[in-house]
Amino acid sequence: MSEREIVCVRLCVCVCVQCACVSKHTHTHTQNIAAKPFFPEVLSYMTSGPVVPMIWEGDGVVKAGRTILGATKPSGTTPPFFYFF
Repeated sequence: MSEREIVCVRLCVCVCVQCACVSKHTHTHTQNIAAKPFFPEVLSYMTSGPVVPMIWEGDGVVKAGRTILGATKPSGTTPPFFYFF
């Protein structure tokens, strides 16, 4: 991401998620692990505290988001960079 690229956060809220909501709305995203013995622990973790869903906008926003938030595998993570104005 270059200095000229701009990513805007259009929405950012802090919410607490209930277990029933996670089960109902994430089954398509978690169906590959739903039958695993560790899945109840995953659900417990996902509902243990607040989450911060966001809507980002801008060219290259997915790549920028991955850079800012870090890689899925910690070994592939580079230090994030932030510019606050």
